[in-house]
Amino acid sequence: MITELHIKNFKSHSQTSLDLSCLNILSGLNGTGKSSVFQALLLLRQSYMKNRLDEGIDLNKPLCRIGSASDALYQYAKDDLIEFGVKTDQYPLVSWQFQADVFGYFTFLNLANEVKCPDLGRTSLFNLNFQYLSAARLAPRANYPRDTYSVEKERQISSEQGKCELVAHFLHHYGEKKKVRFENLNHPQSPV
Repeated sequence: MITELHIKNFKSHSQTSLDLSCLNILSGLNGTGKSSVFQALLLLRQSYMKNRLDEGIDLNKPLCRIGSASDALYQYAKDDLIEFGVKTDQYPLVSWQFQADVFGYFTFLNLANEVKCPDLGRTSLFNLNFQYLSAARLAPRANYPRDTYSVEKERQISSEQGKCELVAHFLHHYGEKKKVRFENLNHPQSPV
């Protein structure tokens, strides 16, 4: 579990440190950085899933789209380093610093420091126990997309910005393999 998150020079965050627990609620006015907290985590995850986190971060696709370095860098930053730090119940604080370019048009930010963490995959942010549900989910539809690799290998219900587009495939695949654990949750007319 992530117990602390540190964000520096990212979007509306000049320097933010959050203590986290099992359930966290972010509230506040529009434009105060609530979504940016999630985006910081999503940027780390999407770059890790692309096997690029040891080189830097991708600012766009598949989990979030920030734009370019000028969109990511805090407007009043004193330097051009964006920093994310994550502390878990398994690891001390691990910090990544990313070099935002001077002109601001790059969509990949190079890693500016050496990161020492032996096995990030043990943290839920980086393993198959992670699911991201965006507020902008797909509406009901007649047909839903299928993505065998994302659902059956990566155990994901979304591959596009948390829109839950794979939820029907996920429920079909895992619903047939796992029984409902509690009898009182079974529908009375259910064959199982």
